[in-house]
Amino acid sequence: MLAGNAVLFCGFSDVGMGCAIAMNAAKARCLTAETDPVRGLMAGIEGYQVATIETVLPEVDILITATGSCGVIRVEHMLKMKNNAVVGNMGHFNREIDLESLRKYPGIKNIEVKPYIHRWVFQVGHSITILAEGRLRNVICRTANPRLFLSIAFTLQVMTKVHLWKNRNSA
Repeated sequence: MLAGNAVLFCGFSDVGMGCAIAMNAAKARCLTAETDPVRGLMAGIEGYQVATIETVLPEVDILITATGSCGVIRVEHMLKMKNNAVVGNMGHFNREIDLESLRKYPGIKNIEVKPYIHRWVFQVGHSITILAEGRLRNVICRTANPRLFLSIAFTLQVMTKVHLWKNRNSA
């Protein structure tokens, strides 16, 4: 289902790079919007098209934020997106997609397709789908227990730090 779709990753750090690798393996056409010139160069070297968000919005089918920055995707971006584009957040915070302004946009309709999947329909009939209400997708849209997921993740982090501390002199 992903093959041939254009996917834009906003941010090409570890998270964005990992998402791009996964989508590329699914034969999606991967693009990245990166403000850091070194990371942009890395994306280009890996073969990904590097562009600004504004220049590629009309052709992008899926848009993933992976920056941790505030207001990466704003209402003016959403208005220019391809009809039925899918938007999701893989960054560390819930602030990358400006849903507050979207909720206040005149005439906007929010339709819950199923839990954590919402279709936003603008007055002109143009619509986009936002996953996990703009929150971190891999935590919100999971099927496992979130407490268990977080417990395992944090336990692994602590165990790794303990291991590194105990073996700090054996390099």
